[in-house]
Amino acid sequence: QGIDGRGISVGIVDFPLLVGHKEYADRLIHYEEIPESNYPAAMHGAAVASLAVGKTCGVAPAAKLYFIAAELTPDTSEYNETFVYEAKAIHRLLDINLQLPEKEKIRVISISNGWDPGYPGYDEVIAAVQRAKQEGVFVVSASLYGDYGYMLWGARRTPMANPDDVSHYEISTYYKDRISRWTPEALEECIFVLQDDRTYASWLGEQDYAYGQYGGQSWGIPYMAGLYALCCQVNSDVTPDSFWKAVQETAHRTEEVIFGQKIPLTIVNPPALLEAMAK
Repeated sequence: QGIDGRGISVGIVDFPLLVGHKEYADRLIHYEEIPESNYPAAMHGAAVASLAVGKTCGVAPAAKLYFIAAELTPDTSEYNETFVYEAKAIHRLLDINLQLPEKEKIRVISISNGWDPGYPGYDEVIAAVQRAKQEGVFVVSASLYGDYGYMLWGARRTPMANPDDVSHYEISTYYKDRISRWTPEALEECIFVLQDDRTYASWLGEQDYAYGQYGGQSWGIPYMAGLYALCCQVNSDVTPDSFWKAVQETAHRTEEVIFGQKIPLTIVNPPALLEAMAK
């Protein structure tokens, strides 16, 4: 139907990218590193870029890509992680966005990481997300609940099974191990997207791919960012709140029994979502 993210730009903040991979090279508009890195391309960067906007494995295969590699490990610190560079990367993407024509704006930023209080750069990254909200850019991250109040979890599908048959889906391995931390009422609010059993661009070569049986939050975040880009294509007035409300209202609802407990499984339904957003 031509709903492929064309006319929408997606920002990604992650590890160094293999910029020439055929999945996204022709739509990679901007790439930089903060700070400049001597590290080679990373597995993570190529994977998340292709899952969001890849030609064959991405949700929004015609969207433009603005990618910033941001350092996570500080040079000298008692901490093993800092959010300072991610904050700078968000601000950099927002600064670039100010220069873009209205029809080419970055509408969503995907960051497959989350931030916790007490770490260097926490206040800075929270301020950067606040700026993004004010400027109409949705930041999809592992801190989605803290930043917006949305809960995003992961599902898996039986390999080679019909992707349109919801009975083949179940909660991903990563989240099954964490079910006991949440009440059934909280789980009712969770939206599940496919994370396990994914094929994505490999960092080892521009024509190469990798398959991962087990995934985590890192693979669900670019999926949701790509889906938001599709919704922006069919409805330029979409906001994070209107998007999430529509996601919940159109989702497939089923349940799974884990450790004797019935767990609600609310799986995103892209065709129904896009139809609702286009009205």
